[in-house]
Amino acid sequence: MSLKHIGVPGIACIAACLASWWMPMHVSAAVPGQRVSVRDFGAKCDSTNGRDGTDDTAAIQAALNALTIARALFFPATGTTFCKVTSTLRLPKFNGISIYGEGRRTSRIAQVTPGADLFDTANDSGENVNGLQIRDMTLQGLNGARYGLRLVKSSRASARGVRFTGFTAGAGIYTKNSISLTVDDSEFDSNRDGMFEDGGSEAGSNGFRVTNSYFASNARYGINVYSCFAWSVTHSIMESNSKGGFRCGTAGGALAIDNVYFEENRDGSPGTFDIYIGVDSFVRGGSIRNSYFNGRAANDRSDYYPIRLGYVLSFDISHNFVNVGNRFLRFETPNVADTMIGPQAYSDVFVSKDSNTVYGNIPRGFVNARNVLRDGQIITLGTR
Repeated sequence: MSLKHIGVPGIACIAACLASWWMPMHVSAAVPGQRVSVRDFGAKCDSTNGRDGTDDTAAIQAALNALTIARALFFPATGTTFCKVTSTLRLPKFNGISIYGEGRRTSRIAQVTPGADLFDTANDSGENVNGLQIRDMTLQGLNGARYGLRLVKSSRASARGVRFTGFTAGAGIYTKNSISLTVDDSEFDSNRDGMFEDGGSEAGSNGFRVTNSYFASNARYGINVYSCFAWSVTHSIMESNSKGGFRCGTAGGALAIDNVYFEENRDGSPGTFDIYIGVDSFVRGGSIRNSYFNGRAANDRSDYYPIRLGYVLSFDISHNFVNVGNRFLRFETPNVADTMIGPQAYSDVFVSKDSNTVYGNIPRGFVNARNVLRDGQIITLGTR
């Protein structure tokens, strides 16, 4: 067939196709609704230790800026290397963006500058950023980096299949004035805190759901929150966090901790715990149920309790297995005596009138234990 049979429109089409074939990928425009890769913008992701390799900060920031068009940013597998970042990456103020990789062990990005964050909504005084999704990758801190993901005034964000590790000056995830964060199938290890919520004098962050996740070897707490309104922590593991597992400091309610395994959340210093609720102010309404507490030998006399309750109202603590030596629960509020419930040491009288119910918790070595507090009194106590 000769070119005359194709015609002018056909020739123009062939020319356009050849031109697009020769055009370098990194200068192609992002198409709405499709993904862009950090490699399209020049990221090499070839660092092995944070000191070598290419600085990918500018390339990744350019890719993030393109999310106003493309909405999804892809981090391909890096193998034994990672994308090196030297300053904080600013997320665009745009709803519904997605950042994802090929797996938490294969797609890796690291902040290597002391005190810097990896991703930040940069939204302290701006409009809410909604629907951010991060999944299937590792966010790493080196050299004293601060936060892996900093969320301020954000709603309906999610992290799924993400590992947060090495943020020793802060936390894997930092939140402030945010609502409805979902963390699922994720890992938090070797940070200062796994998750840190900073309410301060402001509204705090509410409606968080943490499930199927692992918190281990963090220097302070697995989860450390200022307020815990409508928090849910389920089907997760917290172990070897130096100061404690889950800590809710001031204000909250509708808190549920269910089907969680706790072990060795202590470093031998005074005041350690697996769970501490109501450290400074009242938390109203919640439950700790169906969980397993492990990690205290029978002859251990350190100041460690699986559960510490400060200012709490109407809490249900039930159906937990307590594989500990001699202590299970301690009430910490100033008007409550030093009181314990456990197979080896307990008090018959509580000076609390806050309608807290403790029952159906089975310490190791007990056939049955049913402890019910009514108007500050234990009215039934199971025995061997």
